[in-house]
Amino acid sequence: MTSQMGIHVKDIKKVYLAGAFGNFLRPDSACRIDMIPLILLDRIFTVGNAAGEGAKRCALSRTEYERSKKLAKETRFMELAQLPEFQTQYLHFVDFNLEQ
Repeated sequence: MTSQMGIHVKDIKKVYLAGAFGNFLRPDSACRIDMIPLILLDRIFTVGNAAGEGAKRCALSRTEYERSKKLAKETRFMELAQLPEFQTQYLHFVDFNLEQ
């Protein structure tokens, strides 16, 4: 929800798809079904098991551990289910045509 963050979609520099879901989600498919805005297609990167890789890096490097602490402090959690506009937009965009 870019409006909650005070930014516009065009201002997003990178979109990372992580984990098993992100690993098998094709960026073009995500854009085709409006999961991710088409304008971001060339900014989407799949990163695989980001949590596992991050844990390994932190375990092996004090520098990476300190970097992760800094990132954690700068990260803002947003509970989408609590935002009324999310529910409205979600229902609007989830319009799969199951009849084929």
